Amino acid sequence: MRRYKYELILFASSILYGSSYAFMPILAQYVEPFTANTMKAFFGVLILIPFSVKNKLKLDSNLLKGSAWLSFTLFSANYLLQFVSDHIDAGKSGFISSLYVVLVPVFAFIFKGTKQSLKTWLSVLIATFGLYLLFDFKGGFTFSIYDFAILLVPIIFVIEIFAIYKYTQLTDPVHMSAVAMLFVLVYNLICALFFETVEMANVIKGIPVAFYLGGPALGLAILLQTSSQKYLNEVLASIIMSLESVISVIFGYLILSQNLSLKEIVGCLLMFAGTILCQIFTDQK
Repeated sequence: MRRYKYELILFASSILYGSSYAFMPILAQYVEPFTANTMKAFFGVLILIPFSVKNKLKLDSNLLKGSAWLSFTLFSANYLLQFVSDHIDAGKSGFISSLYVVLVPVFAFIFKGTKQSLKTWLSVLIATFGLYLLFDFKGGFTFSIYDFAILLVPIIFVIEIFAIYKYTQLTDPVHMSAVAMLFVLVYNLICALFFETVEMANVIKGIPVAFYLGGPALGLAILLQTSSQKYLNEVLASIIMSLESVISVIFGYLILSQNLSLKEIVGCLLMFAGTILCQIFTDQK
């Protein structure tokens, strides 16, 4: 019964993550990526401070290592997602990002020596073909920088899932989330000041959207993820988190009125089928 509680908490986290894909293009209309992520991280820190203060913070090597890995993945993935948000539909972005659910058993095989069955590799091929259908190859092979950027996101998410699983066993997940978010705030603020032109008028306009993206959809979401994933293995966690792809499509339709073509819908379905089959065929021991 206890495990189901953490599965539900992680599912709530995936809902928050999935909803964010529809709001990122709105924030992109006001500010550039680093500035947007500075605003999001600021509200994320505000959300996490009360939870962290409740428990006495004790800095140790595991907390710092875990926070460093988590902040790297949050900083990198959020920059890439914000960067492509105005060029790739929310639903498509959500599905491609969720490819990590297939990559988790693959990385487990490469780095942990965990062998997978032929059925598992078949599911990987199915998902890969679905990914192919999501790209537009009219007039030849056109692979934009935005396509490359979104393909990096699931790899980063794989690192995040393994890092969270490892370090939440060694340190407090609430403190790790808070310290990591503070690191993310500092990284983005430095990059925004050096590489972007910050216009306060546009920053003020983007505050309502940034509040949702940074508060519930980032700060609260990462807190729920780290707190629940501590009690779930990487593969099980990845299948639950992959449901954010479905949420991203729903919110993309409701908020942005984005519709996928039939070809892209088939691609999404194949990716989703591949990810589900991957979990069914993967050894959960």
